[in-house]
Amino acid sequence: MITPAVGYFGPATRAKVMAEGAITTPGTGTPSTPGSLSGGEASLEAFDIEGEDDAEEGEMEHVATVEFDVEDGDAQINRLDVSFVSGSATNEENEPWDAFDTITLMIDGDEVAEEDMNDEDDWLRDNEPFVFRLSNIDYVVEEGETVEIEIWLTTQNSVDGADTNGNARWDIAVDTDAIRAVDSQGIQNYIGGSATYAVNGYTAGDFVTFDIVEAGDGEDLTIKSSSDDIDAATLLVDDEDDSEWHDVFVFNIEGEENDIDLEDLKLTVTTTGSNYDVVVEDAMITIDGEEFDDFAVADAASLTADLTFDIDGDFTIDADDTVEVVVSLMFKDTADQVAYQNGDTVKVETVFLTGEGVDDITETKTVTGSTHTLSTSAPELTNVSWSTSETDTTGVIDFFFTISAEEGDVDVLAADILDDATGTAFTNTAGTPETSALGILSRISGDSVTAIGATGFTVNEGDETRFRVRYQAAGAGSYEVNIESVAGIELADDKQLSPTVLLEA
Repeated sequence: MITPAVGYFGPATRAKVMAEGAITTPGTGTPSTPGSLSGGEASLEAFDIEGEDDAEEGEMEHVATVEFDVEDGDAQINRLDVSFVSGSATNEENEPWDAFDTITLMIDGDEVAEEDMNDEDDWLRDNEPFVFRLSNIDYVVEEGETVEIEIWLTTQNSVDGADTNGNARWDIAVDTDAIRAVDSQGIQNYIGGSATYAVNGYTAGDFVTFDIVEAGDGEDLTIKSSSDDIDAATLLVDDEDDSEWHDVFVFNIEGEENDIDLEDLKLTVTTTGSNYDVVVEDAMITIDGEEFDDFAVADAASLTADLTFDIDGDFTIDADDTVEVVVSLMFKDTADQVAYQNGDTVKVETVFLTGEGVDDITETKTVTGSTHTLSTSAPELTNVSWSTSETDTTGVIDFFFTISAEEGDVDVLAADILDDATGTAFTNTAGTPETSALGILSRISGDSVTAIGATGFTVNEGDETRFRVRYQAAGAGSYEVNIESVAGIELADDKQLSPTVLLEA
């Protein structure tokens, strides 16, 4: 019997268990001095232990990291003891050799020790706090360095209580003097933490807590938007042949915890002007460079069609990895289609994604791509800029851009300049190509254009023309314009907003 009963694993307890032969006295078995060590008598300092991940049934997981500094000389780590205690009164398994299979120590990505721990006889101390010893580590830490020792545990394939939160919880500590190292003088050095033990766990000091969870716990798929998504653009189609493949949407998939086989991906394709089956000839997705073109279409004879791609486990997303998905469409020619014409649009959004890890997983997040305009001509938008001028009571905001007609004639219409104004309304000028926010569209330089009534202009194939959209302000107030796109081409974010015009009364 140990007295006094102080409620923690302290000096009295240590003396008792040493007498019973449960723990060897630090310093027993002095190793020979390694010839490769340099410096004087070493000092081990600044011990710390940090928690990492929970443990998963049947998996090897990083549960804790121990670190300390080595000063005044090199030191060779020879031994490390890890103490285990049941971390919850509701634990269904309280003997660690029935919960854990192996323990592994890693330093800088290298394995420095590994031991089986699934037999009671493997343990240095077989009652709580249970102690497991790793010997003959022989890892040298140079003077002035900080060493980080990762503790990895592989659990049994089935652990009682892992299916309920808190019913397979463990505390671990690297107790006082639990790490032994020898320096160049042959002197043994010790370091560790100090944790206060009570029934059902440590209550204070240097220890970490983790749960053993069911296999598959926390595994998930997440659909995310991508910074590489395709900006709104004019996509070139043909009046005689099917188009080339066009990338229309990019998004990301993130896998969590476990490797997951992807099964089905459902997307919605929305068209305007003509139904999906009139506009779209074919579709495919590319996941991290691998192409998949096996899909079924629902509601093809509508403006909103659903495409379900059958991946069928042929792509595996690794645990905690993120992959890019590119959606590509091929468009039919315009000549034989009843309603399909220049100006029709298309966009794609996610509906759901399914996968199979340890369990079946479904992700239903909606991420939407840009709206693209279909055209038999291919314009290029360049040289975008803004300027302003003002007096006390009147002001002008000018937006400039250049259109190059690379393939086919390009119509530059005021209605296709998607703009929005803030502040008091701008001046309405009837009989001119005028945007919805009352901007006046005009040609200012470059190749000649053909006026299309009061709606806009046509740039002939091979020509390049510079345009201006002028917003005229009058009256006290603050005036700004935001232009999202021109001729179906989206502006860069930093080009969309005009400078501000401030007018006095």
